[in-house]
Amino acid sequence: MGIDAELLKTISTGFEATFQETYNATSMELEELATLVPSDDLQETYPFLGNLPNMRKWVGARQHQELTSHKFTIVNDSYEATVPVPAKYIKYDKAKLFAPQIKTMAQNAKKFPNQLIANLINSGKTSLCYDGKPFFAVDHEMGSATYSNVSTLALNATNLGAAFDFMSAIENESGIAMGIQPNLLLVGPKNRANAKKLVGLDQNGTNENFELVDYKVTPALKGFEWCLLDTTKAVKPFILQVAEDAEFEEDDSILFSEDKMLYGTKAFWNAGYALWQLAWFSDGTGA
Repeated sequence: MGIDAELLKTISTGFEATFQETYNATSMELEELATLVPSDDLQETYPFLGNLPNMRKWVGARQHQELTSHKFTIVNDSYEATVPVPAKYIKYDKAKLFAPQIKTMAQNAKKFPNQLIANLINSGKTSLCYDGKPFFAVDHEMGSATYSNVSTLALNATNLGAAFDFMSAIENESGIAMGIQPNLLLVGPKNRANAKKLVGLDQNGTNENFELVDYKVTPALKGFEWCLLDTTKAVKPFILQVAEDAEFEEDDSILFSEDKMLYGTKAFWNAGYALWQLAWFSDGTGA
């Protein structure tokens, strides 16, 4: 005896509602690190300005800044997750036992971009950004200047202040400060207590770096790695490109052969690097 179609519809409607409610209620911890860009194609190509446009006194003709030859392409990828539900659990009204798996699938789908961004950070010393250099490199060029946004410095008050000052002083190709405002210290679990101490008050109620930046702990950073970021601008350090957000699906194609219904989600998206000027990284192995 097969499964009643109305029962299947009821189960699917309930699972979909559970998925969507959980998905909407789940936060993505690293969302503030990336600019969300809708995509309507298999890939998107981003032209970048060598100079971020600054205001100037208008004398004579406008001095428009052309887009440089720097371009960066992000190709969307497909991702999925699937929960198989044996037909007997549906037939005997026990499908609700799988609701926790549906909720977990929704939570993991919402948080998956965290992994995409974590992958970018972890491969930042080898994966290339718009200027053809690794995102974290010792030889980024801006005008006549060369900048390094990668280091081995340990996380301490002196080095945090030095990294902050370095980023704040980065100039564009015209020699004008870009206005970088580091506001977020990203650390791994091993650096959590250290980060809290560095930007909090000491026992005497003093600290030269008190509230200099916020801090966030993420397993994306290993060991004593740390990263200083500017997430205050319209352009963030990373790009989260979304062609198709995660959505709920059902499939009965193996109901006859394997006696199972499939419930799942799929998404079509990817992440990539934006401006290296907005990020500074150290593996924390030095002094």
